[in-house]
Amino acid sequence: MYERRTVGRDDAGTVEAEARAVIDRLTAADPEFRATMRLTGHRAPYCLDPTHPLAQALSDAVARAGRPAAPVGMTFWTDAAILGEAGIPALLFGPGGAGLHSSTEYVTLDDVYVCRDVLVDVVTRLTSSR
Repeated sequence: MYERRTVGRDDAGTVEAEARAVIDRLTAADPEFRATMRLTGHRAPYCLDPTHPLAQALSDAVARAGRPAAPVGMTFWTDAAILGEAGIPALLFGPGGAGLHSSTEYVTLDDVYVCRDVLVDVVTRLTSSR
C-alpha cells in the first residue's frame, strides 16, 4: 500500500496509470517480481483560480504587506478540497514556522502579526466592495 499525493491536474486515471507503469517497469526488470494494483481511494487536488476575487484579494493584501504574493501548490491534502468541491472557495494562508504536527511545532511571531494584518485587509476590501 502506498499513498500518492495529487497536485495540479492529477486525476484518478493519472494516479492509476503512474502506478501501473511502475509495476510494469519492475516486472520487466525482474521476471520473478509479481504485483497487483488496485486504486482504493482518490482525493482530487484542489486549486482556486488565481483570478478568483478571494485569491486576488489575498494576493494583493500579501503584496501590500511586503511579502511574496505568488501562489504555490502544496503536496499535502487539506479540507480546502472538500470546501472547493462544495462550491466554497478556499485558500491556505498562515504564518511561517516549522515542525507541523510534530512534538516541536512553532510559528514566527512576526508572521502571526503579518497574517493578522493581511486577513483584516482581505476582509475589509472584500466586504467594502459589496
